[in-house]
Amino acid sequence: MHLSKKTKFLITTILLLMLTIFFIVTLKLVDVKPIGPQETRVGYATLNKAVFDKVGTSSLWLDVTKYMGYGCLAVAGLFTVLAVIQLIRRWSLSAVDRHFKGVVVLYLAVLVVEALFRYLVINRRPVLLPGETVPAPSFPSTHTMIACVAMGSAVMMIDYYVENSLAQALLQFFCILCMIILVGGRLLAGVHWLTDIIGGILISLVLLTTYRGYVDIEKK
Repeated sequence: MHLSKKTKFLITTILLLMLTIFFIVTLKLVDVKPIGPQETRVGYATLNKAVFDKVGTSSLWLDVTKYMGYGCLAVAGLFTVLAVIQLIRRWSLSAVDRHFKGVVVLYLAVLVVEALFRYLVINRRPVLLPGETVPAPSFPSTHTMIACVAMGSAVMMIDYYVENSLAQALLQFFCILCMIILVGGRLLAGVHWLTDIIGGILISLVLLTTYRGYVDIEKK
């Protein structure tokens, strides 16, 4: 049976969303133990503790990922500014390219997810950062979401707007490399449990798939 592109994107997004919800629910049910600072309870405790004990913490990677995170925010800010400029020039929201409309909504969705999980605390950090008296909420990894969403959407924007194939390949490679370094570096910094990173990746995939589906489905 042949499925339309719209149906394929819908099925993929729904499956990713179901997987993400399942993962979040099991974090509160499976192998929950007080392994964090001040005996904070963490799901998948055996796995999380084994990875954290193996990796440890790194102030170097904490600094690297912090500044790389600023770079990702700058990329998101650039696309947002370009979207606003296009809206001002065309004086109509319907006339703004679907890529720009979609990407602004995508970034807003990240902010909503971040706010939601600061209220619905799933995990807390495996370490106390300077100035903290209690470990801060750590799920999902905000840096992971920012890296995946900002760089992932940049890859799609480059694919659409950059015509030179060599420039396109180099820019997309750079975006993917930054994404991998930042996500991996956040784990090496030791300020997140492994499941925080996985959660950030899963949520980002749901958002990016939704964005890609909107962009492709709306094509004439």
